Amino acid sequence: MKKSSTRDLKSKIAKQVRQLAEERGDTAPIMTGIEEFRSIVASDVATPSPLRRSKPQIVLYLKEGLKGATKNWTKYPNEIHDLMSERLSEFESLLYIKLWRESWGYGRNYCRIGYNAIVKETSIKSVSTARRATAGLKEKKFIVLALDSESLPNVNKKGTLYRVCTPTEIMEGKVEEGIELADIPTDGVFCVTMVTQNTVQKGQAAMFPQTMVTQNIVALDADKNRIKIEGVPTDHGHTEHPFKEDSLKDSLSSREIISSFYKSIGQSKITKEKRERAEIVFQELVDEGFSPEDIQASAIWTIANAKEKPYDFSILKHTIGQSTEAKRKADSLEAKKLAENRRLMKEEQEKAKLEEYKSKLSEKERRALRKQAESEIRESGEYKEDFVTEQLIAFKENELLRKQGLVAK
Repeated sequence: MKKSSTRDLKSKIAKQVRQLAEERGDTAPIMTGIEEFRSIVASDVATPSPLRRSKPQIVLYLKEGLKGATKNWTKYPNEIHDLMSERLSEFESLLYIKLWRESWGYGRNYCRIGYNAIVKETSIKSVSTARRATAGLKEKKFIVLALDSESLPNVNKKGTLYRVCTPTEIMEGKVEEGIELADIPTDGVFCVTMVTQNTVQKGQAAMFPQTMVTQNIVALDADKNRIKIEGVPTDHGHTEHPFKEDSLKDSLSSREIISSFYKSIGQSKITKEKRERAEIVFQELVDEGFSPEDIQASAIWTIANAKEKPYDFSILKHTIGQSTEAKRKADSLEAKKLAENRRLMKEEQEKAKLEEYKSKLSEKERRALRKQAESEIRESGEYKEDFVTEQLIAFKENELLRKQGLVAK
């Protein structure tokens, strides 16, 4: 009964709706009674409008008179940015800032760095790019390559030594020593370390190889076994590696090497049992033909190159072969570099002698030499006229003098 009355009610409502629609002239499609009923009910329900949230206002403050950083900061002259934008490429600028931080940032006008460190510590991400950037800075006299007493680049395991020029020196074209930058060879000059405004106490000068010292006394800090230099911090906040350069040079005992290994992996105190096991491993390596120097080098290499942090000295049994091969390749590469540097140095010396010889020629002899050089260049047919430059002519003149054996060695 209830169902039939409900159907009757729906039908009546639908009929009334159709009548109203016909009176209004609506052309909407005809719906069933249930559809009509649902549409009427739905139209009475108001759709809530979405709430609008106002965005918070963001305010930042521009302050003056603030206290600057008191530590771990580097000063840059304002002129440094103008110089970089005018004279340096993008990667040269990145490298110059890095070298400035490593030198003047620590109160000195030099730094030592290698290509791998540049790639690791800057956004320069390839050794070839680091080489080009370094060559560019040397060519533009933003840095000067330091040579040792044998006129070879001052290179060691930590990298190459460079004198870093200031914006003032670069703009004036002269270093503070009074030497014109144009007179400094791109291949570098001999450099002596000077401890400015301090003097090492008697008996301590040996600690500064190739060092020139000036006034005032510097005391030796016995606790840290290093020299204090006023205004020039020597440790720069860095912790020295137990396997630092020249360490263990006079004491390559198994005990010292084992202790240094464990210190470098954060184990300053080791048990008697662990040391005894390490001594056994050390002796096994010696019995296999490895020297204490090989074992020390393997320890250094392993700590630097192990995929996971080493935890026991016995790891050297597995890595000493790799480290020995790596050292052999590095030594071979270093030997090639030294040989190439010697060759380049020899060429420069020979070039200097040739130029000196030509400067002593009479005007008539000088013209005759140039005429012969130009004649041979054109007769060879190797160069177009546009490529016959002064540099090419000078090169040909030097070649003629070499052939004639006129330059004294």
